[in-house]
This record gives sequence, structure tokens and C-alpha cells, in this order.
Amino acid sequence: MRIPAAMGRLWLIVGVVCAIVSFPTLFVLGGGLSADTSRLVGGLHWQCLAYALSEQFVGLAMMIALLVIFRERFNQQGPVTGAASAGAYAAYIIHAPVVVLLALAAKDAQLYPLLKFALAALVAVPLCFALGNAIRNLPLARRIL
Repeated sequence: MRIPAAMGRLWLIVGVVCAIVSFPTLFVLGGGLSADTSRLVGGLHWQCLAYALSEQFVGLAMMIALLVIFRERFNQQGPVTGAASAGAYAAYIIHAPVVVLLALAAKDAQLYPLLKFALAALVAVPLCFALGNAIRNLPLARRIL
């Protein structure tokens, strides 16, 4: 709450500019044009250090910016998000068996694995929250969850 909105905007600009400038620059200076990017990904090389530092700097800038953006623009709940928030712990508790059962049900489907994952996720997430809210409304579970 103590981060001013102006500081969040500043860090958003800094993070985006740094990402747009530093990553391509490091790629070119680090040997990417000669197809040798091995110095960027490990070892005691200045390229690896520069890449790690710029990556962390951009990450920190984005965290500050996103904290402010979400605080200023997305700090409200509607009926659906309120119900999902209330049932999140119950959904967390029951998600493992739901996901396992869905995976077992879909194991013989002849689909591209990423598509199978996306379809399972589209079913699993709402199902977990719906079951979580249903369980939360049971008399004994109401006191616990």
C-alpha cells in the first residue's frame, strides 16, 4: 500500500524498456549471432552474469509495477470471484483426486498432449471450485472450511 502509483508506472516503463533493450543486446553481444549462446546460460562468463542480473532486474521491476497495477485497477470482487475466493481452500484440498480422475479418464484419448492438458484444465478448474463450494456448504465442513 505504501508504493505510490507514480512509482509503479515508473517501474513498469523501466522494466519494459530494460527487457526490450537488454535481452536483445545481451543476445547479440553474448554470441547469439554466431549461434553460440552457451556463455549466456552458465559458467563463469560476463555474459551469464549480465543475463542473470538483467533478468532479475526486469523481474523486480515487473513485480513492483504489477503490485501497483493490480492494487489500482483490479482490487474488487464480483459474485463469481467472491465465490471462488471463498471456496479456494476447499478447491485446493480436493484438487488432487479430481485431477487424477480426469487424467485417468483422458488417458486413452488420442490427442496432442498439450491439447489434452488444456481440455483437462478447462474441466478441472471449474469442477474443483464447484465441488469445493458444495463441500463448504455441508454442515460439518462449514465450520472447518
